[in-house]
Amino acid sequence: MDGKTHNPGYKREIGGQRQQNLLTLSKYNLNIKLTPIIDNFIIKMWVRALELISKQNLKLLPVVLSSGE
Repeated sequence: MDGKTHNPGYKREIGGQRQQNLLTLSKYNLNIKLTPIIDNFIIKMWVRALELISKQNLKLLPVVLSSGE
């Protein structure tokens, strides 16, 4: 037992969450290639940080979008 597979739902759970996090990060054009176990934690931190940043900058969002078009 290597500690990674003690939970039968581990791969499905982590895989699904990681996929969702990667989809979220793809909105910010971030490509992250890390080890499968560590990257889930780091990606969660990035997603949380980006969500907090985007909440703070919500007032600026329409300006950014209109200037890009």
